[in-house]
Amino acid sequence: MFGVLAKMDHLRGRDRAGLSEGLAWAWGETTAIRPFRDVNTRSQFTLFNQLAVEAGWVLDWNQIDPHVFAHARTVAIYRDPDGLDALLYPALVPAASSPERKVAERMEQVVAKFARPRPPRKMDALDHELHAALQRRAYRLAPDPPFGPPHQGPGLHDRGVGL
Repeated sequence: MFGVLAKMDHLRGRDRAGLSEGLAWAWGETTAIRPFRDVNTRSQFTLFNQLAVEAGWVLDWNQIDPHVFAHARTVAIYRDPDGLDALLYPALVPAASSPERKVAERMEQVVAKFARPRPPRKMDALDHELHAALQRRAYRLAPDPPFGPPHQGPGLHDRGVGL
């Protein structure tokens, strides 16, 4: 996994969609292999925040629900990383719009926020929220129709995506 990431130049030079897809794939892989002893979540946040910054982007974690993100990480292990991509894509902000000092502060806050224990949520609620994120992402990937946006985006099942 890390060798593939290196061959991909650690995701540098990608646009938002390419970085989001690459981060989602790598995050799913590292979740499955658990390379960081005892502190996988904190180590993953540090690693992937740094990958994003080095690629010219910052992850705005305030846009991502920690419960849904944890659920998407689990789904990435047994199915695919599409849910992670759907959550990461809208949270990517060009690094040029965030001062470097704030990036470091934000990373510390994120690790504290995401790594702290939280009360459990029902699986059907998490599935519903992840499904909604996948629908929003599928709509962004759909080609623009010739006469303006449709009133309702394509369904996930029509695009081969679904929970």
